[in-house]
Amino acid sequence: MIIWSMSFLVNVVAALTLSGIPSVAAAIISSFWPGLIIYADDRRLREKGANGLIGFLALILLFATVMLPAFWIGLLYIKYTN
Repeated sequence: MIIWSMSFLVNVVAALTLSGIPSVAAAIISSFWPGLIIYADDRRLREKGANGLIGFLALILLFATVMLPAFWIGLLYIKYTN
């Protein structure tokens, strides 16, 4: 929980300094995947076999929070440089 809170605060502060509301939304979403990875390593989940599914969800969130901002930045770059 402490790691998630720190990640959340760092992401939101960085997003506010960069470009406002869309970045804050991306920061909130991207703050969930470290917590999911830590949660997926929980002993009780390993016993039930559910940690693989949660780890997979964490990887999907990681991919989405890395690739979607890059896609939008690319579109904005193309729009304003042409």
